[in-house]
Amino acid sequence: MIPLIILTGPTTSGKSETALELARKLNTEIISADSMQVYKHFDIGTAKHPASARQDTPHHLIDILEPDEEFNAFDFKTQASAVIHDLMSRNKIPIIVGGTALYLKVLIQDYDCAVEISKETQKKIQQEILRQGVEQIYKELQVIDPDFAEKISETDSLRIERALGVYKETGKPFSEFHKEDSSTDTGFPIHTFILEWNRAELYEKINQRVDDMIEAGLESEVKNILDRGFSPDLKPLKSIGYSQMTRYHQGDLTLERAIYEIKRETRHYAKRQLTWFRKMPEAQIIAVDKKDTPESLSKKLLSRLPNIAACLLAIFLSFSFGTETEAKNITEDFEQAKKLFLKKEWAKAKNQFLAIQNTAPNSIENKRSRFLLGLIHIQNNKHEKAIGVLTPLLKSYPEIEDYILLNLAKAEFEGEKYEQAKTHVLQLLKDFPKTQLYPEAQIIISDIYIQTKSHTQATDVLKKLIADLKTSFRHKGFRSYLPDLIFKLAEHQNTLEKKTEAYLNYRQLHIKYPNHDLTAGAEASIKKLTALPEVKELPLTLREHTERIEQLFKGVRYKEIIAEIGEIKKSNNLMPGRFYFFLSNAHRGLRDRITANIALQDFSKLYPHHAKIQKAKFNIGRNLWNLGKPLAGAKYFKEVANEDPSSERAVKSLFFLGKIYEEQKNYPESLKLYQAALNKYPDVFYGQWAGWRLGWVNYIDGKFDKAFDRFQDVAKRFPNGPFIEYNLYWSAKSAEKIGNKEKAKEFLNNVATLYPYTFHGIRAKEQLQGVSFPGSNSEKMEPEKPVKLGRDLDNREKFYHIRAQELSAIGLIGEARKEIQRLEKSIRKNLTGVLWLSNLYHKAGGYPESLKLLQLYKDFATKSGERTLSPRFWKYFFPLAYKEAVASNSKYRKVDPFFVNAIIRQESLFDSKALSPAGARGLMQIMPATGKKLYPKTKLKKPFKADVLFEPDLNIRLGVKYVSQLNKRFGGNGTHILISYNAGPHVLKKWLKRFGHLNDLDVFIESIPYPETRRYVKHVLRNQGIYNTLYSPS
Repeated sequence: MIPLIILTGPTTSGKSETALELARKLNTEIISADSMQVYKHFDIGTAKHPASARQDTPHHLIDILEPDEEFNAFDFKTQASAVIHDLMSRNKIPIIVGGTALYLKVLIQDYDCAVEISKETQKKIQQEILRQGVEQIYKELQVIDPDFAEKISETDSLRIERALGVYKETGKPFSEFHKEDSSTDTGFPIHTFILEWNRAELYEKINQRVDDMIEAGLESEVKNILDRGFSPDLKPLKSIGYSQMTRYHQGDLTLERAIYEIKRETRHYAKRQLTWFRKMPEAQIIAVDKKDTPESLSKKLLSRLPNIAACLLAIFLSFSFGTETEAKNITEDFEQAKKLFLKKEWAKAKNQFLAIQNTAPNSIENKRSRFLLGLIHIQNNKHEKAIGVLTPLLKSYPEIEDYILLNLAKAEFEGEKYEQAKTHVLQLLKDFPKTQLYPEAQIIISDIYIQTKSHTQATDVLKKLIADLKTSFRHKGFRSYLPDLIFKLAEHQNTLEKKTEAYLNYRQLHIKYPNHDLTAGAEASIKKLTALPEVKELPLTLREHTERIEQLFKGVRYKEIIAEIGEIKKSNNLMPGRFYFFLSNAHRGLRDRITANIALQDFSKLYPHHAKIQKAKFNIGRNLWNLGKPLAGAKYFKEVANEDPSSERAVKSLFFLGKIYEEQKNYPESLKLYQAALNKYPDVFYGQWAGWRLGWVNYIDGKFDKAFDRFQDVAKRFPNGPFIEYNLYWSAKSAEKIGNKEKAKEFLNNVATLYPYTFHGIRAKEQLQGVSFPGSNSEKMEPEKPVKLGRDLDNREKFYHIRAQELSAIGLIGEARKEIQRLEKSIRKNLTGVLWLSNLYHKAGGYPESLKLLQLYKDFATKSGERTLSPRFWKYFFPLAYKEAVASNSKYRKVDPFFVNAIIRQESLFDSKALSPAGARGLMQIMPATGKKLYPKTKLKKPFKADVLFEPDLNIRLGVKYVSQLNKRFGGNGTHILISYNAGPHVLKKWLKRFGHLNDLDVFIESIPYPETRRYVKHVLRNQGIYNTLYSPS
């Protein structure tokens, strides 16, 4: 599709000369957007090109009027549009050049106001202008409509008259009408370029231009116009340059003063132009300096055009190009347009999609562009245009025909074409019984019934749909729609005056979905309805309270949980035991472990024989330990170990007792307890961890011979246990301490070779510096390459597979992931199956789903079998997700991108919606308080809200910024950075005082008191090591 090029900029910026050079290159014609160049006789002051240049390169809308003829922005739009279409019909690319902002606004954005001004109002305003002077009336306009006044000259009497006339007729500022106008849908792409100079240099050029005009005879030009009998009150003679020279000829100004005022007013005008041009949507700024020429600027402009436009230019220049290059350019342009679409930059995306449409009518990019263009029209409430774009796709785009039908029905519904919408929705449900769009289709049907006053049918559809989703296994995957449907039904019932039914449905939202966006509205309606005499309020049952509180925990709403349990306690003589655990967990979530223990102690007094009494004791002990009272906590751990020996808490209690005595440096007692845990529970995780700590305690006590023996004993006893690489690695460290360097090297070799994807495997490799590592980057096997399943898909699988691939390609990744989830159910989870599914998930940005599948398979493979997994597996398991955002922010902040990848993987498993129990949000798990501190310097205009941290690009931007700050603060020490990131800089400061004497990194990491932080540091450093091995070229 042929584009329109608009070249603008402030006066004297060189746009006319650049446009002329560009037109010569493209063998095309120029349309002037200058409100003064339309007039004959006004040549020097308007800087028209000489007639010879205009003959070589045709110019339109220049010298078309006598000075006393009317011409406004809407006349320009009409005539310019006609020229544009004529040029395009002749396969020429129109170039519009000029600095009259209102002309460009009218053309590009349909900047219009249809208000008619009465002759009486018009006459009054004209009389006031004559009586007070145009500058005084302009000041009046500045008060009434400052936005419009900023855009025009203080001597532009016609526009001042028009704006005041609209205000006096309607009571609304002229600029308000402009805000209400919608953007013009031109049907062809528009590429706007602004030439922008350094302001000081621009003002210098303006002063020189005025001097050149005076030397060229501006004084004589104005005198000749006046001598022709034209009134000095005419619009063109009120413009800058001509107004001052007219007053000079009338004796009101000296020539020196007239020149001074021309320069001053031109500078002011240029300043206003710059302000307005920066607000132009989709415009690209081209920086200009004194070295630039029309030739260099035209090349800059051509280089800024999208590939599609560049291809078109090549057509017009050479009339031929290679099909391979064309296909590549179309693919690149589609990807660029898709990115704009996903950023919700609708206007820019639309421009790109329009450019793609007619360049390759049979390409898949063409169909994809049309579909996304249809979605943009729906977003912009251009329903007829959406229908026009989407309807032909029903025949040509079968890959996602159900999605086309749904969006077509949406456009028809919004355009009040209810019967057509219903027809298409019913067709969707009939032709595509397996569609993921079943709930949305039913919602549209209910909305159609509501709009057409078919209330019974609407209610029936919603009730049946809710019942289906709740009870049908087939529709289990659609249950996320339930809160929206329940709210819609309640709203409908409320409208129909079925108050009790509405109340009961609002109540469901309050109980089952307290974190949903619609629930606040439901609760407000509950308050109103229960105030009515006909609605009887139903107190929540204890079971309903339980269900609601469990959901509040998922929303990290601890204060509300505490308040709600307080009310339950008031209304119940004996509150059930589970609520004391809820209360304790809520206080612990607020880091108030003292009050958390009070709740558990109350429970223990009230329910001394309860089945969960040992759990209460265990939690009290752990809270006391975390409160810095380890020996008080030990008392509870001993009780649990003795009173509940067959439970998992018993081995944990023994282990924690050993850890407490280890921290107290009571090593004999610690070793005794660890040995007891290992002996009693050898097959349990904590039992084998206690076995490793037998060696560890001897190591930190300086008994390296004993440490070596203990590590070796446990390694031989549990060769496939969860701590095998721990024991081998620390065997190596112990061997080194006792002087057996060959034995140490042998063990390090074993760890690096057998367990390369573990923390200790990475550490061993770092110390050996040269052991071959399975899956190194020398094996060029990128995850993006096709993965074959090894069998044909059945019809059901093909249905979901086709949609998943196509939806991923057009950027609808949420929908694509739902299709893959349906497909996943029938795919065998062997290595081939999980790789094939992971490939699909990666294309759809489904990294959390992919990692879940891969983790299950890796666990099945066992730790010793990990090293045999292919590089492809590991690259899927450690993906370069959100690559552009990570790379750009890391480069800008001078942070290792693999370090950032490692943090994201550990913090959120690449789930952008991740929410921790502490309230940390998004990919890099940023706490709202931290995000708020980092946010103000992002130069974003919208205010900070905690949920903006769920936006991937912003989360990465803030997270990398925080890592960069920590990096500078701690001199690039990765371990210190990670401790600070996880537990806070204040905690690191405390630990450095306690463990700062430890020179051994491994010992320092194992000495980190918080188990969560210790694991976190190990996992992130492991992740970083794996990323380096898989992707680093070094």
